Amino acid sequence: MNNIRLRFPPSPTGKFHIGSARTALFSYLYARKMGGTFVLRLEDTDQSRSTKEFEENIMEGMEWLGLNWDEGPIPGTNKYKGDFAPYRQIERFREGLYQPYIDKLFKEDRAYYCYCTPEELEEEKKAQAEKKEAPKYTGKCRECSKEKIEQYEKEGRSKVVRLRLNPEIIKYKDIIKGDIEFDMALYGDPVIVRSDGMPLYNFVVVVDDLTMKITHVIRGEDHISNTPIQIAIYKALGAGVPEFGHLPLTLTPDKKKMSKRFGDISIDKYKKEGYLKEALINFAALLGWSSGTEQEIYSKEELEKVFSLARVQKSNAIFDVERLNWLNGVWIRKLSLDRITAECIPYLKEAKLINDDFDRIYVEKVISLVKERLKILSEVIDLTAYFFKDLVLNPEKLVFRKSTIETTKQGLEDVIILFEDTPMSKWPLNVDEMNNLMNEAKNMHNLSNGDVFWPVRYALSFSEASPSPAELLTVLPKEVSLKRLKAALKSLS
Repeated sequence: MNNIRLRFPPSPTGKFHIGSARTALFSYLYARKMGGTFVLRLEDTDQSRSTKEFEENIMEGMEWLGLNWDEGPIPGTNKYKGDFAPYRQIERFREGLYQPYIDKLFKEDRAYYCYCTPEELEEEKKAQAEKKEAPKYTGKCRECSKEKIEQYEKEGRSKVVRLRLNPEIIKYKDIIKGDIEFDMALYGDPVIVRSDGMPLYNFVVVVDDLTMKITHVIRGEDHISNTPIQIAIYKALGAGVPEFGHLPLTLTPDKKKMSKRFGDISIDKYKKEGYLKEALINFAALLGWSSGTEQEIYSKEELEKVFSLARVQKSNAIFDVERLNWLNGVWIRKLSLDRITAECIPYLKEAKLINDDFDRIYVEKVISLVKERLKILSEVIDLTAYFFKDLVLNPEKLVFRKSTIETTKQGLEDVIILFEDTPMSKWPLNVDEMNNLMNEAKNMHNLSNGDVFWPVRYALSFSEASPSPAELLTVLPKEVSLKRLKAALKSLS
């Protein structure tokens, strides 16, 4: 069992996003479930688009989510852990690790040089289109004579390396999709090395997986089209083929392919907005997988025990933001008050609601009142701003439904009198005592709840949706509460 090896091979050409995180997660979970090895390999041969910034972003995102790799680059260094270093493709290319496999293909007549010019290839395509044939390389250079090759070399033509395909049926059993087959007679011999000597994706990924002893390849179903060529390369090299599993696509709620129009789905963005890593792991796991039970809430540790590729669905998954928000809210409510406070503090500081010498106990009391309503940590700014500063009061909103300005003023006056008569030594009262005090104010002039509780709530929070007035009063300082109540009363005059 512990010979099972999976890899996650991102290209550092963009930020680490939720789709890549799902692929990494499924490979990670399968490796952990089977007692295998999880490898991180950076496919950075596209040097025009690959950057160190994106490389660091990928590794930071994986570390933050807890997707720790057993082999691969060591963040912040040029070093590696594992027996198959280097784990960056460009370094493997520079060290000549692909050349022996190219040489082997030539030696066994499974590769050849192609001297066709772009213009000649374009003419082939046009001729095929006129005959209503599918475009593919015709194999013009497959059997070039020695004289023809010498002529091309004299002309200074550039050359690429092509794999010599056999016109066979390639079959494989996809772990997720089931039996899949390809008629290789429909494929043209693919280029595996460019004219500048750089080997192409389908070739290097096979050599890397082969030399790193990868046993299982888990990736998105958009890679199914690469699979027949890769299997053909394995066979040409006389090597065993790993097991492939292709994950379903993730679609938008209106069942369209996700694109940049859908918005930023980078892990950075979700982290900044206040999504917990626990929620993102939970959400990513449910993008195409279920345990077959009613359970929806899973920790990473639970997933490591119950995850199975057999339970990955064949149909497309739907990226439902509302479901993500719900899951995040569930995970927020699971946090201890100490941790949720620590998670919220950066947002309060960024909004300048608190400074570096803030009162931690006061902030904890504030968070305890709103944490049940939080779906995203960044919402803490709007939900708690009035605990730290006065906001804009709309006098019209102080008057509740069937109440009048006069009864509302009377309610506020009576509450203020009772609050002022309550000694500071007894403040703050608990929620029940605060409710009793407001009920006493209500009974002083035979008022309704709406004449007392509603204007107190709005005056204190500047909001129609907030914790109860009694809860607000147990947290807000007495002088702040009285100041706001008096300002509200004055606004009605």
